[in-house]
Amino acid sequence: MRLFVPADTAESARAAVQCGADAVIVRLNAPNVRHGITVAQLSALAEYCRNRKVDLILRQYTPVLDTTLTDELKICAAAAKAGVNAVLTSDLGFYRAARQMLPDFPFYADVGFCVHSTGGVLAAQKLGLELAIITEELFFSELNAISLNSSIQFVVLSRNYNGNNINELKSIKKLNLLIDCDRPDDTEYVAALTELHSNALNDGRAIADAELETLAKGPLPIAAIRAGLISIERREVFPIKRPRYKGGEFIPPRIMPWEPHGLPKVNVKVKSVTQLSREIEKLNPNVVYVPVDELLLDPAHLTYFWDNEEIELCAVMPDIIRDSQLNDETEKLEQIRRLQVRSVLVSNIGHISLAERFGFKVRGSAKLAAANSQAIQQLSELKFTSCEIWKTLTSSEITPLFKFIDCEVNYLNHRRADNSGIWSVLAEFTNEGARECAGILQRISS
Repeated sequence: MRLFVPADTAESARAAVQCGADAVIVRLNAPNVRHGITVAQLSALAEYCRNRKVDLILRQYTPVLDTTLTDELKICAAAAKAGVNAVLTSDLGFYRAARQMLPDFPFYADVGFCVHSTGGVLAAQKLGLELAIITEELFFSELNAISLNSSIQFVVLSRNYNGNNINELKSIKKLNLLIDCDRPDDTEYVAALTELHSNALNDGRAIADAELETLAKGPLPIAAIRAGLISIERREVFPIKRPRYKGGEFIPPRIMPWEPHGLPKVNVKVKSVTQLSREIEKLNPNVVYVPVDELLLDPAHLTYFWDNEEIELCAVMPDIIRDSQLNDETEKLEQIRRLQVRSVLVSNIGHISLAERFGFKVRGSAKLAAANSQAIQQLSELKFTSCEIWKTLTSSEITPLFKFIDCEVNYLNHRRADNSGIWSVLAEFTNEGARECAGILQRISS
């Protein structure tokens, strides 16, 4: 089991190396990043880590827009040239473009991919990612199943496993541990936290909550302070040659955005079937999204929708489907198929294979964070029928996107948008009653 440590400064990164880290995760200075290292520091830090047999990983943060994609790719290319071992990303579009540019460079799946099952790790592996961070706390049997059924490394978060049997986790091949660090810019804190986890792994013991609370409140142990100040070198130096990656050129898509083609399609998403009514059915929404459990709970309530051939009912799959829940969810999808539902909405790449097993059309939720044209193109290549555009984008950022598949824009976030026909409009209802839902849909449709 390798120990991954986040560090936001060059000093805290070196302290993590000295105190037992096997891989250090850094991020670069950016307008929306409070701390970080500079591109100029990357090369020296990469050499420092490499000579001590420690991996240096660059974390790339979302959002990546079409207007910022080129700059992000330049940073990625500079990082590979500087000797960084891998880039950690949550953006499907950035990864697609960066993979074109650096076909033999390692990329890792960050928490934004929402990997939490064997299916998720296998999907990341199929995309060419070499490591995936697991976002949920899983049972030992589930972690072991991931190890046995996949060929890539995966990482669990320390906050989920500090109190667990470390020896049991260490027995799982391909499993690594990522420290959940609250203050990655604090050199002394990073040093103390790394040393604590490194010693616990070596001793095969769990970390008590009291130990973490002591570090959080301070004062820090004297040994940790010395290490944090980098007053001693605790790792032997092994000069290692840096691998060279053959960089290519990123070629943006040669395709124009869709032209307006009349009134936009209107889709509806509800949390409960009780929010749907005959009035909504008469307005003929294009797609109606309903949670799987709600569809199975009261299918008779949707009689009007079943009879309307112009309306497509789409089952919304749960965000989290652990391996231990897979049989139950598979049975539900079989029942959904018998109800003549032909499409499902998924929130992460791990659920694609499960949906395709039953022949469903796959639609993507906003949690896939499609914020650039490359992400939309990647979803198209994964056989998605549609996707919801990331909710934080403005109308001016959405309009120039290349629409390789049908793109939905949430009405609540873009009710002032006046670009009819370029995208579909999604009316998402949470706590509204049936009458209120019908009234809102009437205003959108008109």
